[in-house]
Amino acid sequence: MKPTTNARVTFPHKFIVLRLKASYIVINGDIGHSIRLSNEDYEVFKDLLRLCKQNADVDDIIALISYSKSMRKMMLRLLASAVVLFSNNQEQSTNCAITRFPEHVYLGLTDTCNLDCVYCYGSFGDKKVCSYLSFEKAKMLVDELVLNGANTIYLTGGEPLINPNCLSIGEYIVSKGLKCVLMTNGALINENDIELYKLFAHVRLSLDSHLSLINDVTRGRGVYEDVISKIELLSKNNINVYIGSVITQHNKDTLKEFILHLRNKYSITDHSFAHYIPSFNNRDHSLSCSIEELIVCDNDISSTFSDINTTKGIITIFTGNKNWCCGMGVNEVFINPSGDLYPCRMTYTSELRGGNIFIDGYANSLKKLAKIHEKINVDKLECRSCMYKYLCGGACRVYHSSFSASIYENSPDVCKFSEYQIIKHILHKYGLNYTHKFDVFVLETAS
Repeated sequence: MKPTTNARVTFPHKFIVLRLKASYIVINGDIGHSIRLSNEDYEVFKDLLRLCKQNADVDDIIALISYSKSMRKMMLRLLASAVVLFSNNQEQSTNCAITRFPEHVYLGLTDTCNLDCVYCYGSFGDKKVCSYLSFEKAKMLVDELVLNGANTIYLTGGEPLINPNCLSIGEYIVSKGLKCVLMTNGALINENDIELYKLFAHVRLSLDSHLSLINDVTRGRGVYEDVISKIELLSKNNINVYIGSVITQHNKDTLKEFILHLRNKYSITDHSFAHYIPSFNNRDHSLSCSIEELIVCDNDISSTFSDINTTKGIITIFTGNKNWCCGMGVNEVFINPSGDLYPCRMTYTSELRGGNIFIDGYANSLKKLAKIHEKINVDKLECRSCMYKYLCGGACRVYHSSFSASIYENSPDVCKFSEYQIIKHILHKYGLNYTHKFDVFVLETAS
């Protein structure tokens, strides 16, 4: 009896193919890995695909392609690029492994803010009475998070530095072996405490432009000069500064100059952009850029600065199969000063509240969020028939809700932008940009 290897080769349910002028890019539609093939090699690939099933025994494949040197070479290339997967008698799963407890926890230290930014999703500036997370309760929370798999805690608010315990809480987090990030508008940074800021993995400051006239429209009069002075103070003391910006109608045409200004004057390269999203507490669409404007803006910046991601916070791709986009409620959660648990910082509504950690406990509160998370699985949404569903994971559900009014309903505009991001990312891998002409189609694999 002929011995068997007990090994299998797993093909995706479908391949997404970009047809260029003189080549093809073939993408595994389940996990996003890709390979570029010449026209001649693509014909060999199609011949191979006609012979192979989704989950094929290695011995069977060897027998099928033994007569063809070109097919054997093609199979080796596909395996080397992980466009098809090799397994040793173990069933390949197309589902992402999801951690039992979130690694990233956004901890709201207060529900108020000293600024009143026009695009704020939390309306924190309207608060008349400040609510703080006490140091003792923060310690209780941190201790439980340490025991349950947290890796990084982001101190946020409102404005976290309004809480007089902010730096002490940061010290305690770091003493427990966790990373700690401070997300602040910078106004309350005090030079007398500058040494304490060195404990943070980085200090994230909010700034939308290098021009005070533009920045102050969205963030408030005089804020620009204040933030710049804090950038200078932190940088002078060798503290890692990270800039977070929001793209709106006001700054979309000056972003390249903004990036260059921060790099040339302050040597800041840690810089991310998020699009303004009209969210549950702020539905002002006048600040929003259209999908077409965002594509032009994104392509312009990314073609100049390869290390800048202007789509951060909206979609992340190519980390394996993605039944979800960002892991809201599973890999990431937000805890407000009262201990209420939410899937993310932008889902700050009673409808999406998971529970209260001080009353229900962390594990029980997470179980409630898991039910919300399960509903946004791409196989349960309108996404289920989309070729890109496992590459974008359904995109940011809050971004969808800004157009559709529900995190469970898709927006055609968001889907269009997600498709652009995916294709741009693939083209960039091969030294191409979005201006190259291409056609997109799907190749099904035999079941």
